[in-house]
Amino acid sequence: MGTRTAIFEGAATPLDQGVTLIEASAGTGKTFAISMLVLRAVAELGVDLKEILVVTYTVAATEELRARIRSRLVEARNVLRETVTAADPVLSQWLARIERRDEAAYRLEMALLDIDSMGIHTIHGFCQRVLAEQVLESGHFFSTELISDTSAVRHDILSDFWRRMLYFVDQRYASLIAATYRSPERLYETVRGADHPLNALVPENQTFDDACRLLDSSRECFENWWSENGEAVAEQFASAAAQGYLNKEAALDHPGWMAEIESSFRRGNSPDPEIVKRLQADNLLRDINGRKVRGEDKKRAFLAGWMLPDEEAGWYLEAVDNLLLAVRLELALYLRSELAGRLHDKGLVSFDELIIDMARALRSASGDMLARQVGSRFKVALIDEFQDTDSAQYEIFSRLFGQGSHHLYLIGDPKQAIYKFRGADIHSYLQARGVVDRRLTLDCNYRSNPGLVKAVNNLFHNSEVGGSPYQPVRSPDVPDYQRLMDADKEQPGLIYCQLDSGPEETAWSVTEAENQIRAWVVNEVVRLVDRRSTLSVVTEDEGGRKRIMAVKPSDIGVLVRTNRQAEDFFSDFSRRSIPAVLSS
Repeated sequence: MGTRTAIFEGAATPLDQGVTLIEASAGTGKTFAISMLVLRAVAELGVDLKEILVVTYTVAATEELRARIRSRLVEARNVLRETVTAADPVLSQWLARIERRDEAAYRLEMALLDIDSMGIHTIHGFCQRVLAEQVLESGHFFSTELISDTSAVRHDILSDFWRRMLYFVDQRYASLIAATYRSPERLYETVRGADHPLNALVPENQTFDDACRLLDSSRECFENWWSENGEAVAEQFASAAAQGYLNKEAALDHPGWMAEIESSFRRGNSPDPEIVKRLQADNLLRDINGRKVRGEDKKRAFLAGWMLPDEEAGWYLEAVDNLLLAVRLELALYLRSELAGRLHDKGLVSFDELIIDMARALRSASGDMLARQVGSRFKVALIDEFQDTDSAQYEIFSRLFGQGSHHLYLIGDPKQAIYKFRGADIHSYLQARGVVDRRLTLDCNYRSNPGLVKAVNNLFHNSEVGGSPYQPVRSPDVPDYQRLMDADKEQPGLIYCQLDSGPEETAWSVTEAENQIRAWVVNEVVRLVDRRSTLSVVTEDEGGRKRIMAVKPSDIGVLVRTNRQAEDFFSDFSRRSIPAVLSS
């Protein structure tokens, strides 16, 4: 296995059998590279177009790939027939390497007649087709309907689980579950993604029964302590409040805390963990009136003589967290076991289950036969957006096309895998990266401003991404890119900003931090578009002629995470008379 990452050259990189990983950052011509690989497989290797498989993630991407591949084949055929001149240097370089041009042109002509039969599928479309065509080998149902939205079935499962948890368990546990999550939907939000059968669950051995026993033990310990010391604790709080040692909130609320704990034990419920936290010394510090007792050290000295259940409350709170974790784990396992079964009962299969069924079929007793039958239909397989793969998808493609005389190309950007788009699993990517026969990279970014490309290279210089050294990219050798200039000085392609410490050296709250950052960004945009400034966008052509333009609001984009943040920016820009549009 080669460990060095080489540069992928569309016209000249050898078309070797085995597994090839092509790492392609955004803007480096990934679709162009796929088109060149298809062109060369047809023209140089004589592979029939029906023997080439291209897999990507969306239906829109399949149509774009088909159009781009068709366009590339047409252009190459016309160049070989000498009816046009090669429009790009890569095609010119490829043409110079072709010795038997008539044969290559004929192969392309035949491929274009059959372009609509080329296998360009989404991952789910490919699995569905294989399972439907190889029913006996795969053990798949003869007639199933693919369903994209499983929310209705999942809602029924959630409701069943919620009823089981609240109506059939003791109120000591049910009261905590209901108070924490309020509804089945809120509980589900805490396990979203964990219900996917391929995701690892940690801890695996946490059972609800064990968590209940731990809670009972810690609750009994806390209740015993409270029965002996609860009145003294209440008197301490009342005295401190009367003398002004508690802040306004704690002075008003502490009688309710005491009553809630007493009432919980009397009713057989479990005390509210948020109230119990307030009785721990470290948390009680913020309830001390800072005007009366200044500084953390003095506050700790003030509380030193108090009778507080620090140890007992700590055990109880840990047991509560353990119980809630066990509930979430139970839900994830319940969803995993129930969803596929209920869908199958209705003659349905989800997108995720389709892939899992395919992987299971390849692991079954007839898996070897299935792999041979599917693998024999394709000589070349190109897997687009490979960074979005998971363990099952990698298992499928490596089993079908990673052996024998196949050419398997895995094309993706590992930097995107860390964001788990479409269920991406960075560990599956790294596993594949470690066992491929060769690694290639696209090293030229055609989309981004060269100033930004240079800045990103500097930022990641000598750094690792995904356990491997960062691969710098370059910009094409063109002089006409846009430069942001201030007088005669080009502005940096990347500026990193961060907030200073919060007020009085404390941490910023989320809301305060958002307000500070938004104010800075809005002020910076106002500065950039100010016509009185010396800022301008400069473009220079090959002849050295410069075109100088003012910075316009339409030159600027602001990316945020939520719709609310976008609306806040829109409002602030409107107040500063900066025209803006909202889009998602």
